[in-house]
Amino acid sequence: MSDCCATNTKPKQPCPCCGQAGAAVNNRTLWHHLKRPWEREIMEAWFCDNPECEAVYFLADQRIFTQADARTPVGIKSNAGNALLCYCFGIDRQTLADSPEVRDFVIRQTRDKQCDCEICNPSGRCCLKHFP
Repeated sequence: MSDCCATNTKPKQPCPCCGQAGAAVNNRTLWHHLKRPWEREIMEAWFCDNPECEAVYFLADQRIFTQADARTPVGIKSNAGNALLCYCFGIDRQTLADSPEVRDFVIRQTRDKQCDCEICNPSGRCCLKHFP
């Protein structure tokens, strides 16, 4: 298990759709979240966490992948109650609203390295960033 809370040192790139800087994401994360990954040739990719932008991932060659290309619903791109905030433990917005103690559980599990955000979370980063 890796340290999902470690700072990503790879340079950010502007999203070709919205211009917001996107964080680098590793290919292992992409293969777990894109539909039909065997049909994709990807060298470098970035994640756009702008909730208003249609792009989920974008590449250096300006290709973008949207929610339609992902097999995992991207919670940050949705305001729905069932939008996931924590992919490792399946916690959505409504669950957190109904049971605020869930946040302490996730913090504890993250601290004890019992999560796998780098793979489970489409952003490849720690899920706690998106907890309100």
